[in-house]
Amino acid sequence: MIVTLEEETHTYTDKNGAVIPSVTQIINAAFPYKEHSGNGEYYRDRGKAVHLAIHYIEKGTLDPSSVSRDIWPYILGYFKFKKDFKYKTLASEERVYHAKYGYCGTLDRRTKGAIWDYKTGINRYVDSVQLEGYAAAKGMRNAKKYSVYLKPRNYSIVEHSRDKSLFSVFLSCLQIYQVKKLHGLLEL
Repeated sequence: MIVTLEEETHTYTDKNGAVIPSVTQIINAAFPYKEHSGNGEYYRDRGKAVHLAIHYIEKGTLDPSSVSRDIWPYILGYFKFKKDFKYKTLASEERVYHAKYGYCGTLDRRTKGAIWDYKTGINRYVDSVQLEGYAAAKGMRNAKKYSVYLKPRNYSIVEHSRDKSLFSVFLSCLQIYQVKKLHGLLEL
């Protein structure tokens, strides 16, 4: 299925314009992320800018002058990661769709037998659930799943367990999302 993403609103739609929930929207219905510092928009925008710069690096089309000074330290952390982990990128910012369960998402990076997600924040339990949702949509349930936590000029990696119950947790989040949507209780 062809899925379109409206970047500004982070809304996925199908070819008929029907909205499709994303992995992160589904998880947020059950595990809402609350930024305690009051700078949630800043951190969200920073994460988007880092992801976009990485995507252009992977494509070989990054214009360094387009990257703000606040973002460069994270990009330097990404370059350190790339130097240390030379896995060939097969796809970057790849949209995936799960036909049976009707959700979609965007993989940050796919290599042979692995799915990678870049983070500019802290390690949260739901990061493993998020990767499990992506893996199922891509048909890669047995893939290795990694979160790369980018820090200024550095990074850390968490390899998530191959705990098969994580997809059940994701499906539970999907049920919560569907009930909240049905009753107009989703926080958008």
